[in-house]
Amino acid sequence: MSLWNELMKENRSLKSTYEKNSHSKLIWEFEAKTKVLQELEFIDGTGMVLLRGRFSREIASADAIILTTFIFEGGFKDLPIEDAGAILGFTLTKAGGKKLSEKPTYSGMSEAFKEAKDHMLEVAERII
Repeated sequence: MSLWNELMKENRSLKSTYEKNSHSKLIWEFEAKTKVLQELEFIDGTGMVLLRGRFSREIASADAIILTTFIFEGGFKDLPIEDAGAILGFTLTKAGGKKLSEKPTYSGMSEAFKEAKDHMLEVAERII
């Protein structure tokens, strides 16, 4: 066998090994992402997109996933409109999770807001 043929054979073998490894990595990543989507109830066991998944299909950040989960867990249920606005402001400004030199105080807020804020932080801890 000529040197050229040996090199070509080795090249094909290396290429095949590389493709198998790349394929395995992609499959592992896909399965990991699928598991997360199932745990968040965005898809069911067959991969079918659920209502929560359709609602959040335009999501590009963890904040949006947290807010979607909060909504579907009834986070705004029975919450007065002013508290709902405050919760949305809480999520948009990231005052709850951002490291600040001074902790924000919520002393003037209602109990409903404080409970909703705690629920939002609990959702964030589960997701992130």
